[in-house]
Amino acid sequence: MRKLLLALVAALLLTGTLVATSPAQAGPVGRGEPTVPHTCTNWAWSGPQSWTASCGTYGITITGDRGATLDLGFSTTICAKGATYAQSVKNYYKSVQASLKESGWKLDATSPIARPQGASPHYRSQMISFHTGRGAKKMQGVATFDYDFTSTSGGTSYCYQRSIARYAKASAWNGVKGTLAKVEDSLAYSGPGGYEAQD
Repeated sequence: MRKLLLALVAALLLTGTLVATSPAQAGPVGRGEPTVPHTCTNWAWSGPQSWTASCGTYGITITGDRGATLDLGFSTTICAKGATYAQSVKNYYKSVQASLKESGWKLDATSPIARPQGASPHYRSQMISFHTGRGAKKMQGVATFDYDFTSTSGGTSYCYQRSIARYAKASAWNGVKGTLAKVEDSLAYSGPGGYEAQD
């Protein structure tokens, strides 16, 4: 299984290039394993003891048993093209969906593009549920893609983008999705910038 979602927003939308890397491997873990605190560069989180993370300045990938994976990445980039911000938003999410499909993901459902409660006026978010593969190799999950205008400099507009994906083997998805959600809720970031919705 190749990791696609963390790299997706950070590397492809406005360049047309997808960078995919393999996530860190984690050994099998027994159910009922205790939740413990974990730390790595710029990040702290709580989760099953044997789960591991690959950490960076602008992202983290946490992996566990049964293919359980949490990918989070964020960055500032040149805004998607559009005569208005509304058109830029539309083109951004169109590119997200097209790139997921081109990378082999099947989109099961997409939420409306909406402003999260408490976020800045231009902040937009969309949730996409997806799967890929068949049989024992089938993976299933959900991702949230965020987009926000930040500034204009020298005639160029810059936007903030973030992706958070949680996925696992389809046969185990119902058993691990709650754990992945709790791991996401526990994330604490200490690096430059911020990965949460901007108020």
